[in-house]
Order: sequence, then structure tokens, then C-alpha cells
Amino acid sequence: MGTISEATELATGTRVAVKTLHAHLSEEESILARFAREARAASRLKHPRITQVLGHGVLEDGHHFISMEFVEGCNLEEYLANRKTLNPTEVIQIGIQIAEALHFAHEESVIHRDLKPANILLGGGTTHPLDVRVCDFGIAKILNSDGKTFQTMAGVVCGTPDYISPEQAMGRTLDGRSDLYSLGALLFELLVGSAPFTGKNAVEVMERHIHDAVPDLNTLAPNCPPLLSAVVARLLSKKPQDRFSSASQVSAVLKTLGAESATGEQSWAQTDPAFGHLETAEYSTTTLIPTPEVTPSEATEKKPLPLPVMMGIVSVATAALYGLALLLFG
Repeated sequence: MGTISEATELATGTRVAVKTLHAHLSEEESILARFAREARAASRLKHPRITQVLGHGVLEDGHHFISMEFVEGCNLEEYLANRKTLNPTEVIQIGIQIAEALHFAHEESVIHRDLKPANILLGGGTTHPLDVRVCDFGIAKILNSDGKTFQTMAGVVCGTPDYISPEQAMGRTLDGRSDLYSLGALLFELLVGSAPFTGKNAVEVMERHIHDAVPDLNTLAPNCPPLLSAVVARLLSKKPQDRFSSASQVSAVLKTLGAESATGEQSWAQTDPAFGHLETAEYSTTTLIPTPEVTPSEATEKKPLPLPVMMGIVSVATAALYGLALLLFG
């Protein structure tokens, strides 16, 4: 849609990033309107984990532009290319920061709709070794004031196929949980080295997001803690209602997981209300209902049947004998 270059603001001498719209797109009114919406949407997202938009306008040569804060570093796609995979601790910390950014955007009624490694900047700031900034709300779908309708180009499925949610691939109405699915696909790639689904073309990949079961993360990334695998699996649920309800819930869960993994404790998994029903050993990718634990003694011990059950069995047996006697002796 555009190119990004480094520039200097003459009035202040501040380094900025400038995104310019490709010339051939400037002739399309719908594209220009979308580009302007991007600027307006992003300019009101003032958060430490979101790249700040400073202004927008038209250059002397007629190119439309957006100026943004300059982030020293690289994007997550470039970082991953050199590392192939990240360790679970890094994945948790990156996930926390992305979830915080998404929560703020969703509270402002902005859905990103194109969350992917290339749109995650790693600044290497002083507050965190991997200081995350979420950028490029260029195809953000903005809720109108009634909270129900959207400003977008009708009939256009936006997003990157590798990370697109099933409902977005089908062109359905979206909410913030669509971004959570994309976050799950992104975290999956950080742990495994590839996105959950691949294909010969975009249509095939989107079809797989809609219909195919998510590959087993525990098999593909044996070093991934089972609880982190469960979080990613829940984010990648086909149905939005089976995912976490909000980005803030995801952030809370990952923070707790990060703290507990650092101390070697995992007792919170069964009690933390934000985490929901997640099991350390076995889980379903859609319901994540825990499997009851059975001790060896419980497995071998024969327990007496409850009294009501025993009385029911005796009654059935008595009736059966009575019927048999009538049949034999008239």
C-alpha cells in the first residue's frame, strides 16, 4: 500500500518515519479515504506499545503521507529470520506487550485486522530487552459510535492469510477476538518457526484457517511449556466465543504464566479466574476442558456403589425374575 522511509522534522530535528502512499493508488478515492482513516485511527491510539502517529498530509509532489515516531531496531519478522524460533520466555514477554497494545486499541474501538510479525517493531528500549511497538493500523476496521457498524470497503477481505482469523477469511463481522486469533498464529510461528497453516496460494491458506485443525504445538515445539501451548491453542480456536474474551485477559494470563515459570510454580493454573479451564497435560483446542486427575490408588481401588444405585439394580433384578417366573409357570 505504501513505502516507509526515515526523515527529519525540520522544525524540531526529530527523526521520524514517513509512510507514503504509492502514486498509482492516489488516484483511487476509496484508497485515499482509507489512508486518511488510517491516520485518524492511529493518531488517537496513544500508548507505549503502539507506534505514535504524528501527522498526515500531502507532499509537494502529490504523495499522501503519514509521519510516525521513529523506532530504532527491527521488526519481528526480521528478528525471527535470524533466530528461526524464539524461546518460550521471549514469546511470553512479546505476547504480553502485543496484548496490552491490542487491549488499548480495542477499548478505542479499533481492530487491527493485520497483526503479523512485520507489523511488530522491536525497539530494544531500556524498559525491556524486546521493547514492542505494534504498528500499521492501515487496514484497521473502525467501529462507528453505535458500536455495531463499521467503516470499511464493502466486499474486501483484508489481512495477511498466514495470520487471518476464520471469520475474517469468510468476510464476517469482526470484533477484537479476531485480533486474538492472529496473535495466536503469530505466537505459534515464534515457537515453531512457521505459521500454523501454509498453502500454494492465499485462498488455500484461508481455507485451512477455516476448516483444518491446528497442528499440535507440543509435538512441533517440545520445549514449549504445556500451559503456554494451551494458551496458544485457545487463541487459535475456530469459534470466537471459544477464545479468550479480551486482550487484557490474554495479557493477564501470560503475565501470570511468565511469573510462575520463573519460580517453577504452576499451581495457579487451576485457580486463576482469568486463565479459565486450562489443563497442564491434556486439552481440546476448542473447549480446553481439564481432564480429572486420578491417582494410582483411585484407579485400582474398587469403591462400593452408592445406595440409590444399588436399590435400583435390586429392583430391576427382582422385576426381571418375576417376569421370568410368570413366563415359565404361567
